[in-house]
Amino acid sequence: MPQRASERTSLATLTKGRRKAIAPGRLATDNPDAGLSKGERTRQRLLDSGRILLERDGYHAIRVSDVAAQAGLSSGVFYIYFRDKDELAIELFRTACKEAIGTIYAERAPAGDFAAVLHTLRRYIDIMLDSGGMIRAVVQILDQLPDARAIWLDMNSLVARRIAVGMAHRAPDDMRSDAARIITAHAAQAMIDSMLLSIVSYDNADLRDMARSRERLAQTLSVLWYRLLYGASPDPSEAPLALDFLPAG
Repeated sequence: MPQRASERTSLATLTKGRRKAIAPGRLATDNPDAGLSKGERTRQRLLDSGRILLERDGYHAIRVSDVAAQAGLSSGVFYIYFRDKDELAIELFRTACKEAIGTIYAERAPAGDFAAVLHTLRRYIDIMLDSGGMIRAVVQILDQLPDARAIWLDMNSLVARRIAVGMAHRAPDDMRSDAARIITAHAAQAMIDSMLLSIVSYDNADLRDMARSRERLAQTLSVLWYRLLYGASPDPSEAPLALDFLPAG
């Protein structure tokens, strides 16, 4: 979730952009120059295959035999490296979270509180909208696997606490306790995730028009985030596509 420049930290986000579909047995890790051992390359082939199938078919639909076949391997080889498809899915989920964080924070955010929020949300929205199939799979994984939920909750809690520190630094008198700031930070994160999920997975008709423009979506969600956490509005010149959400005059 977006944060001010003074409170940047890891996000509990979901996935990196889509990978191009690859024919069974022909994966990116077949490159002999990858610098991995044979066993490491085989394991990575299975991970790459699992990611392709999760994005295309969803968690519930895939089987171990499907993952192995996509990698050009036998099911027996799969079980050398993973206990079951749940273990594979959890590792993919953990890796996807780290990749998303790396993508979002690949560049230094611009100076200015609202500019930093908008910069972060632009990247987050790109990840979500470019990864529709994987986002739907992640929802299934979180619903099914307690270990994945634990990863998600831990990361969200870390982010919320860091955001709360930034809130206390910027506006120490706005709330009476750190607990209140943490709850507010969780609410802001949930708002962003819920709205993007409604767009990506459920094609919510109320949000369809706004979602046609990524920049309008980013500016609108940034304004809502900023107003919720900081009780203020950015200058209209910073969010010209979200003027309906700013005070008149």
